[in-house]
Amino acid sequence: MSKLIEASLAAADLVSDLIGYAAVRDWTPTSRRGERLIDLVSYTQLNSFACGAVAGFQVVKSIYSGAEFADFYEGNACIRSN
Repeated sequence: MSKLIEASLAAADLVSDLIGYAAVRDWTPTSRRGERLIDLVSYTQLNSFACGAVAGFQVVKSIYSGAEFADFYEGNACIRSN
């Protein structure tokens, strides 16, 4: 991995740690005439190590609308592997 990529990932991890967020909710599109949208909750990870938690939570949130990411994230012990 290049030093630039490593530095970028480290910066993203630092920002994630500072703000206390591992993921944010994505923008939800508005349907146009004749379109139907499937209401799947979409999130984007903010750090370099929460991809599995974010993907898993998208499924959980789509089924259990009251679920909280913090509970899911902490309950699955998502920690850095470095």
